[in-house]
Amino acid sequence: MKKSPVYKKSIFLIIFVFIIFIIVNCSQPFSFSGVLDGLTDETGGSGSSNFADIDYVVESITNSPANADVNTLISQSFIFENQGSDPGTYTVYWTAYFSEDDVLDGGDTAASSGSTTDLGALTSSESINITGSWPASAGIYYLIVKVSAGDDIDPSNNYIASSPFTINATGTLIDYKVSNISSDYPTVTSGSLCSETFDLANIGGGDGADDITWTAWASDDITLGGDTEIGSGILSALNTGSSYSSVPISGSWPGTADDYYIIIDISSPNEDITVNNTTYNGPYTVKDPPDYSISSANFLTEGVPGSILSLIPTDYDFVIENEGNNGNQQIGWEVFASEDTILDGGDSSLNDGNIDPLLASGSSGAISFSDSTWPENLGRYYYLIFTINAGDDSNSTNNTYVSSNPVAVPVSYSESNGVSDNSSSGPTTVELSDVSDLFPSSIIGLNDLFKINCKMDANGEFDTYKFIAGSSVTTVDIYAEWTYPGFDPITLHLWDLANKDFESSTPGNSTEPADIPREFGVVSETTNYIGVEFIDPLVVPDTVYTLIFHAKP
Repeated sequence: MKKSPVYKKSIFLIIFVFIIFIIVNCSQPFSFSGVLDGLTDETGGSGSSNFADIDYVVESITNSPANADVNTLISQSFIFENQGSDPGTYTVYWTAYFSEDDVLDGGDTAASSGSTTDLGALTSSESINITGSWPASAGIYYLIVKVSAGDDIDPSNNYIASSPFTINATGTLIDYKVSNISSDYPTVTSGSLCSETFDLANIGGGDGADDITWTAWASDDITLGGDTEIGSGILSALNTGSSYSSVPISGSWPGTADDYYIIIDISSPNEDITVNNTTYNGPYTVKDPPDYSISSANFLTEGVPGSILSLIPTDYDFVIENEGNNGNQQIGWEVFASEDTILDGGDSSLNDGNIDPLLASGSSGAISFSDSTWPENLGRYYYLIFTINAGDDSNSTNNTYVSSNPVAVPVSYSESNGVSDNSSSGPTTVELSDVSDLFPSSIIGLNDLFKINCKMDANGEFDTYKFIAGSSVTTVDIYAEWTYPGFDPITLHLWDLANKDFESSTPGNSTEPADIPREFGVVSETTNYIGVEFIDPLVVPDTVYTLIFHAKP
């Protein structure tokens, strides 16, 4: 039958519209969205609605350590990639399976699953941790990881199997691990002591048998190699679940300023799992160091045993200076009372404290220790010894300061109501003052120091003081002091039982002799007498004077 002209025109019109449609859409992927709408993949993602080149594959699965205990946590991870030329647009789902072989089939068990974002074209994912635990039965297992996405064009290559793992019965594996490397001092000084710590535990199921060796390194990156050792040690083996806390790293930081990581590496001969034996923390900023010293100290020349040094803060203070670069750690200080100029275990700590770090060329200002208390020992001469300590101080040779002169801290004795014995010769039969009463067993021992407060008698008269010298005492220093201007009213004597007279010289005014103690020889383990003779006719009775008495070898 012959077609009508109208029919032919309709056919041509349909063909023309179809050609125009093809031209308009020639740059777009051909879509079957109407056909695929509503379809989903096995993990819930929508089916692909285009022919874009998106192809996900699992690239690798870790296999170290290759053994573990049953029911312990999995410590592996995997990486997948999009080997297609187009970026993905759908969520990527993944599942990790246990398998007794390297083929994924119905007999395998899902161990862990999750999801992650799509990948760009020709890119790999970050490492993804596989959570979950190993099976409860010992044996050889593979981990099989499968990924899927709604826009993946080839699901057939979406999984791979790992190398085999040996899963052991409980209590067979030893696994040491370092954790909690401290960062108490994130900014330190080159060459200063490292004051950080770390923890170490046996996280495996087996008890350790061999010692654990550890080494701490300062590294400019997180990779071990070519680094500076800053500490090491050996620790006894640990049973399962046991640990060491706050193991000190006691070495020194490198001498070059930089940013460093602390890397700790451990080893033990019978450890089964060694993949986690290196741990790091940081960075720590290492700067050029300060140099702290004590520049000056103020102190009075006399104190009282067991009493506060002074109610005036500025009577006893000192200053710390920084002669180096900016400091970063607190500065500790301590003040000692010492019978000599050497700091040792027999010295008494008077006070201690801390101050903030000092800037380069900075000063602490006056640090007072006037609220301290002298030792309660019997009278002594004490040198003041100052020490400072900072973890970032570059030079410890100038961290101790010793007072140039000792401080007299004597036992004090006073004549009753200032009454003198008024004798005209010496020694008298009955002495007014027996200074031995101030000391144990009435014996003057080595280094004993006492002060006698008394008043002058008339011209030609004496004050007499009796003491017994201990076995180690062969000399005494006697120092007389008064405020009588213009002349010398006192002469000192020392007698023994034989009435031997050791008369002193009288070279100056106001002291006997001028600012220098008079040294006398004494007879050990016998009675001795100090005679104070008043020799000036102008002396005014009851004028106050003082004797300082020091027993020496």
